[in-house]
Amino acid sequence: MRGSWEKHPLISLLIVFSFGGYCIYRAMQYDNAMSGERSTITHVHKYDNIKHSYCEYSFTVDGVAYGGRDCPQGIASGYSDASVYYDPSNPSMNALEEFGVASKRWYQYAALCLCVGCIAIGFVLFGGTYANSKRGNGGIVVDAEGTVIYPDKIDPERHAD
Repeated sequence: MRGSWEKHPLISLLIVFSFGGYCIYRAMQYDNAMSGERSTITHVHKYDNIKHSYCEYSFTVDGVAYGGRDCPQGIASGYSDASVYYDPSNPSMNALEEFGVASKRWYQYAALCLCVGCIAIGFVLFGGTYANSKRGNGGIVVDAEGTVIYPDKIDPERHAD
């Protein structure tokens, strides 16, 4: 049984390109906030289990608590202190890496999504062209016994899937 993504490759492409667009949006946010970024020390709690890694940190700016859950690689498991970078005009936009590094990472995700999407479009287009080239010109069909079957004589209700 084919999955819905196989029946409708446009849905898969839409998801891939949408995530690519989201990645570009995030990268641009970090680019715009990079010039005024500030940093402070935060308490990070990270733990790893077999299936995934969970990370959480919190910090305060002007007495207001902010936090995040996106930890870059290299943060050790357990409790630790790390520098958190934030936008002073919007401290809810923060990261445990400098905004320039975070922006570059999000642009890399976007490039990956767009490349995968373009490759998928190539497969869809080439696959459709290849499948159509194997169908012939719609003329007569000969079965294994050599009997000629004309397409206009085939009962579509009898051969419906």
